[in-house]
Amino acid sequence: YCVQNDVPVMAHTNHSNGPYDEFKDLAGSDYWKLALQRFPGLRVSFGHFGDSDPEDHKGDRTLPFLQLMTQGAGTAGANTFADSGYFAGALMNQIKMRDVLRKLYAANNGIMLERLMYGTDWTMILPQKNVERYLSDFIDIIRRVEDAEPTMTVRGGKLAAAFFGRNAAEFLGLRKGRGNRFRLRAFYRGEKHRGVV
Repeated sequence: YCVQNDVPVMAHTNHSNGPYDEFKDLAGSDYWKLALQRFPGLRVSFGHFGDSDPEDHKGDRTLPFLQLMTQGAGTAGANTFADSGYFAGALMNQIKMRDVLRKLYAANNGIMLERLMYGTDWTMILPQKNVERYLSDFIDIIRRVEDAEPTMTVRGGKLAAAFFGRNAAEFLGLRKGRGNRFRLRAFYRGEKHRGVV
């Protein structure tokens, strides 16, 4: 249903929230690879992008998820995205966050430029010190990435515009002519949805 109707799915992909390690592994990239092979084109956001502390692990836990992102309609990972969910480094170490994001933005032919979205996981963020700064600190981090990479653009625009909005609109299928937009429009108009047009 989700593939046929272009329904976006948000998933937890951090190695946490399980009674034992084997259970926590289910959120890992190996299992998402199987899901994408079985349901190519599934529109999914990898919440936390595989690691809530990418700056501490040099992005190594994120790279396997990044490798699942592919270009071209019909490929298994053509509709895979990720969100910043909760990146602890945004509040604690902006320089390390800038550096790891630069590394990740450059990987896999720069696909992350069009696929990473700002996000918040309030259940994880609220207990943190200085939580009220999460958005403003992320704005600073993205500005630092832009300053370090002045030629970096996304769909002809700035990285900040993509990260804080355009990538989310793309993930959610809200552009004109998209299946999820048709489905939502039909729902809010009280019409019966007849599938993707």
